[in-house]
Amino acid sequence: MSPKPTAEGVTEGIDLAGQRFLITGASSGLGLELARVLALRGASLVLPVRSLDKGRRVLDSAGLDEEARGRCELVVCDLSRLEAVRALVDSLVQQGRSFQGLALNAGVFGLPFELTPEGLEFTFASNFAGHFVLLHGLLRHRLLVPTGRVLATLSEAVRLNPFLRPDVRLLTEPRAHAKRFGAASSPTAKVLLSLSLLHLARAVRGTWAEPMEFFGVDPGATLTDNINQGGRVAQALMRVLGPRLLKPVGQGAAVLAWALTTPSLPGERGLRYFTNELAPVSIPRRWLDADLAEQVWRASEAHLATGPLRL
Repeated sequence: MSPKPTAEGVTEGIDLAGQRFLITGASSGLGLELARVLALRGASLVLPVRSLDKGRRVLDSAGLDEEARGRCELVVCDLSRLEAVRALVDSLVQQGRSFQGLALNAGVFGLPFELTPEGLEFTFASNFAGHFVLLHGLLRHRLLVPTGRVLATLSEAVRLNPFLRPDVRLLTEPRAHAKRFGAASSPTAKVLLSLSLLHLARAVRGTWAEPMEFFGVDPGATLTDNINQGGRVAQALMRVLGPRLLKPVGQGAAVLAWALTTPSLPGERGLRYFTNELAPVSIPRRWLDADLAEQVWRASEAHLATGPLRL
């Protein structure tokens, strides 16, 4: 394996014809590169985006041939609007679609404080609540195949932060992090998403979904559009330093493509974490608390009005 794997490299020789994946955050960065490479390997894709115009523009410029581009279906869905997420799930149910893989990849960071129409903090809604409702709905309606894979894009900064703790207050107190804006709610959302996957990895035992696999992946510091969500000074600095300090998106997306498509992955079953070096990494002990994971899951079900999940 190359010391600097790319998404194209790790999927070389893998035929994904007949397989379908749903990828959030596919209108830029890691999600776009993941979508491009999976389509290149023959997969069919459903790509929720806020803007169809932007989605079409970036896909049309991704270098896919007509056949591969035709297997990329853009659907309008703003993850910060839970009603939009529920409508997406309902549409997929009506179409009778099922998926071999789900990449919970979309994320925003460092945005000004804003409330969604449903009263959630915008960053928290985009990064966690929308993903939770989407995942819950796909499982409830069995739109993920029993052998499917679910991954969440996390980050090294979050994984290695010894002070970071899950904060479910954002479900009921959207202003809990108002003074720190999305800089606090974004990593909190990643921890809550990780704990949700931990709960599911345990909950599927003895059910139709027992073969399902759950992963957290850390792409490492990658040059994506998130640099445009900082202030003007930060943006100016990153335009100069970013290409030198951050890996290109093809390398960052390698671990996502690898985790979704490699036939057999290392590590014991349950929730597994992989780094951009395509290697398993130990999970912080505070993220292995099964009781806490269940509390997060139940609180999210209650406050996001999903109802209990019955597998």
